[in-house]
Amino acid sequence: MRGMGPPQRAGRKGICMRQLAAPGTILGGRFAVTREIGRGPRSVVCLAMDQRHGREVALKLYDGPTGRLQRLVVEAADLARHRLLVPREIVEGSPALLVLDHLPGTDLGHEIAAQGGLAPAAVAEHGRQAARALVAAHRRGLLHGNLTPRNILLPLAGGVWLTDLAMEPTSQAFLAPEVRRGAAADPRADLYALGLVLYVGLTGRLPAVPAPTLPDGLRASERREDVPAWLDDAIARATALLPADRFSRASQLAEALEPPRPSRAMAG
Repeated sequence: MRGMGPPQRAGRKGICMRQLAAPGTILGGRFAVTREIGRGPRSVVCLAMDQRHGREVALKLYDGPTGRLQRLVVEAADLARHRLLVPREIVEGSPALLVLDHLPGTDLGHEIAAQGGLAPAAVAEHGRQAARALVAAHRRGLLHGNLTPRNILLPLAGGVWLTDLAMEPTSQAFLAPEVRRGAAADPRADLYALGLVLYVGLTGRLPAVPAPTLPDGLRASERREDVPAWLDDAIARATALLPADRFSRASQLAEALEPPRPSRAMAG
């Protein structure tokens, strides 16, 4: 489903899940584990063969609540048309098994860790496609709530996919300031997270000054000179301290991430 980003520290439960995901293990009575392909604070992802249906899947061993994920299972096929990767099945247990389509490739977190700051054109394109996926989620009344570089997938087949929709946040660093303070999230919180992801994509690191202390948002141009003004402005607006100062819809952010068209020369 994805390549591994920076190593995650594993607690006792994480070590137990990694042991469960050892090659050759049969999980849920039908999933034959091939190998581990990713992990996070509360999960381990492995490649497995679904022996009941004869297909390869990405199997996430998840030590977290699954109540909010049940709706996604029903809508999985529709969401996949908009590049939103969600479980097609949940096998309850301890840990729960989330059955997802396998998308060979990597993720944005891995790319940033390997390369540092990415080219502005690539960051804008990744961000534009991610924002369009958020448009589809928000229109269905779904918030991502857990957007980080590791949850933006870059499959070998092309395109940008979002995963870990509606799961418990795995990183406080990408939460919008109001969410950190305990306020209810709305779509603008997702846009803040995506803006911060794009900032990290350009600079290779989280901001030195905590974003919640910057009312006018983050400017990647302060760390590298080749960031075009339109991209810098889009990220700054998305990461504004107050939700009212951000884009109100994901479609607006997607449009702001479109490079400006060259002006036609005036006929002389």
